[in-house]
Amino acid sequence: MARKQKKKSQLNNDLFYDVITTSIGNIGIVWYIHKKNHPKFKRIFLPAQRSSQAKRIKNIFPSAKRAASKKIFNEIYCLKKLCDGETAYLPRKYFDVNNFTIFEKRILDILCKIPHGKVLTYSELAHKAATSSGARAVGNVLAKNPFPIIFPCHRIICSDGSIGGFQEGTELKRKLLKREGVLFDNKEKLILKTVHKG
Repeated sequence: MARKQKKKSQLNNDLFYDVITTSIGNIGIVWYIHKKNHPKFKRIFLPAQRSSQAKRIKNIFPSAKRAASKKIFNEIYCLKKLCDGETAYLPRKYFDVNNFTIFEKRILDILCKIPHGKVLTYSELAHKAATSSGARAVGNVLAKNPFPIIFPCHRIICSDGSIGGFQEGTELKRKLLKREGVLFDNKEKLILKTVHKG
């Protein structure tokens, strides 16, 4: 996603990270404490086979310090519930989206409105986002989503019912959708009655 220069108010915030165990694997989280004394997340890393989460985080955020903070206990609990296919709510104020473009924010807003157990197609998402660039443009935003699962890009599928891409592979995407109750046929395509019409 496009990033602008950081605001001065954020430059002195220490970055922290941790690796948490969930039912889908180890997830990396990076956060800082906002001036209003609540956590702000910078990034969520889905489970990956190619390297350890700590190494991935340090490669991107070399100044981040590993710390288990009581301030994010509730956020971690909610994230684990989402990985289990359950519902949980985390306010958007906990996620640092200040440097996102208007279009990127619009996509994230739409993602959050897709109900648990429902999906949208890439073309429907593009229509709702009122972009003339079509499904390819929204696909590019989803591929760079820094907060997967929280902003549920796994709920976006292809128009023919095939699952489409995902940051860490289609098997993880399929697992998340099945845990949320999304139905697949015997060819592993989604049954389109689960498409969200709202």
